[in-house]
Amino acid sequence: MTSIEVQLHCPIHDSFRVRQIAGMFDLPVEPVLRETFRAEIPALDEQWQIGVIVGPSGSGKTSIARAAFGDALYGPQPWPAGRAIIDCLGDLPIKQITRTLTAVGFSSPRAWIKPFEVLSNGEKFRCELARALLRGVGVRGHGNARPERDTETRRLGDTEIMPSHISASPRPPVSASPPPLAVFDEYTSVVDRTVARLGSAALSKAIRSGAIATRFVAVTCHYDIIRWLQPDWVLDMSGPSLSRGRVRPVRLAPVRLASLAQGGQGGQGRQGKRPPIPIAISRADRAIWPLFERHHYLSGTLHRSAQCFVASFENRPAAFCAVLPFPHPIRPGWREHRTVCLPDFQGVGIGTALSEFVASLFVATGKPYFSTTSHPAMIAHRLNSPLWKMHRKPRMVSRHAPSSRSTTSMSDTCSRGRNTAGFEYVGPERTTDAQRLGIMK
Repeated sequence: MTSIEVQLHCPIHDSFRVRQIAGMFDLPVEPVLRETFRAEIPALDEQWQIGVIVGPSGSGKTSIARAAFGDALYGPQPWPAGRAIIDCLGDLPIKQITRTLTAVGFSSPRAWIKPFEVLSNGEKFRCELARALLRGVGVRGHGNARPERDTETRRLGDTEIMPSHISASPRPPVSASPPPLAVFDEYTSVVDRTVARLGSAALSKAIRSGAIATRFVAVTCHYDIIRWLQPDWVLDMSGPSLSRGRVRPVRLAPVRLASLAQGGQGGQGRQGKRPPIPIAISRADRAIWPLFERHHYLSGTLHRSAQCFVASFENRPAAFCAVLPFPHPIRPGWREHRTVCLPDFQGVGIGTALSEFVASLFVATGKPYFSTTSHPAMIAHRLNSPLWKMHRKPRMVSRHAPSSRSTTSMSDTCSRGRNTAGFEYVGPERTTDAQRLGIMK
């Protein structure tokens, strides 16, 4: 444990109105207001990955974080006007940058090439978070750390998919020096609580799996993200010692001890279990596609023969998946046409879960189900998943390859000119759900 003591001094300008307020509320007028905060937090050489400093405004969170972690405390900096987000995240390799953007739930390539100023508040928050994490990785030189395989178990119910707690144990540091560290102040303060919770789950997943090779400390006034972030320790700056009555010029706060979960890096005993993410999946009409089309990394067009499905979280549409028949002289079957997850719900596996759920419906018809994708995160997941078999390695499809595109109605499904990989779904089939959703009789 490391003991931290912070003394704050604020000069008070004496004036008539200051004297009025002092008289109205019985405040002693002093030339300088002083406040002291004391706390104990786990040392950097202890085994932990994620920490949280939480408490109401004015409780000393930022002061303690700045005293404990110094330059690792990230402060928002201006973004270059008019430049693409992907050009403003340092000199790290492009794979490291895109992996970090995806890990924090900002996995829309179309949005990566936009300037910061045109993004929504939720997207801006995730960009700031990615920049803080990349700054920590880049400074400490761990940008090329190899992530572990991301293992995830799912329980598939009739109408919901609940990704469960990530069980992979992170690797210990490869060197004797402490791993890189990022400390983010005002964490989730500018986004709605759905974005805050799902974004916290995505970040925790990325750090625990090794996709982001850094430690992370969230400084926040929001208690709802703790279960979703699953920190190894929590320092709560509120408590019975907090003055709630008469304001005094000097407050000596007793030592607050951060509760460090037992079990080290194995993750046993983290701060609570992450809540499940119930996803309701239903058939959808093509009319819902405009809600999703601008967030898809390919053309916004949707084939007129597509069968559509939507995943909803807390009655809010979160992800979309469309399927087409796949005519083939030897193995006719089905083909994934469009899968997209809205920015507020990215990073926790909703799009992947929907894609695999829909695939399990269509293989119940007795025909194979294929998917071609160029998204790096989707390719990486499927390479490590027992539910998919790669039948074509990632490669560039020529724009000038001969095709019957001009004589068929499949023009909206073309993937030429992109680096894509082909997969076939080989997981279990869901006959009952396929009948219930009208896929088969």
